[in-house]
Amino acid sequence: SNYNYPFYKLEDGIIKLDINTVNTLNQDYPVGADVTTCFKNYPRTVEQNIGDSTQKGDTINVMYGNKIYLALRTTPQAGTHSFRVTLTLASGKKIERETTPIMLY
Repeated sequence: SNYNYPFYKLEDGIIKLDINTVNTLNQDYPVGADVTTCFKNYPRTVEQNIGDSTQKGDTINVMYGNKIYLALRTTPQAGTHSFRVTLTLASGKKIERETTPIMLY
């Protein structure tokens, strides 16, 4: 690979990435709200390599690095925030994790 990231070919591609709030994000997004569309691939220059292409209907079969980078595009209210991220694989298996809480003032 010509990239500075390890190359991973996924045996079971990612077909969907969902992000839900664990805490109220703001008045438009209460606890449990789907906020997937509030995130955008970041940085844009590498979105084809490590971004969420599932929003375009594509399957993530190859990753450069072991992370998907997304930037929040809406303003959260002050307080503690975390998100529940669910990856749905082509086989139907789901992997769910909660992000580390962060405090915003």
